[in-house]
Amino acid sequence: MANTHCITTGIQAESNYPQSTIVYPNPSSGIFYFNNIKAEIQTIEVYNYLGEKVFTSVGPAAAIDITDAVAGIYFVQVKLKTGEATFSTKVVKE
Repeated sequence: MANTHCITTGIQAESNYPQSTIVYPNPSSGIFYFNNIKAEIQTIEVYNYLGEKVFTSVGPAAAIDITDAVAGIYFVQVKLKTGEATFSTKVVKE
């Protein structure tokens, strides 16, 4: 009988915030919205796959607008007003 090993690879979204926090619609043509955290947002940063910052917002925000960015996968980092809580996820711009 052969031994079978499973290895999980990839980037896992990190969050100190409830799992019900989502960015939608995903994928999108470039405008993404938040549920559950709009009023608590301190900063939002969006990075492309090269690690280049393509969007920044300071203060409460209802949406991310990366319509001028090329299609691809982007990484969103949200810092909340508490200073300790963060929310990170991936979005796809079509």
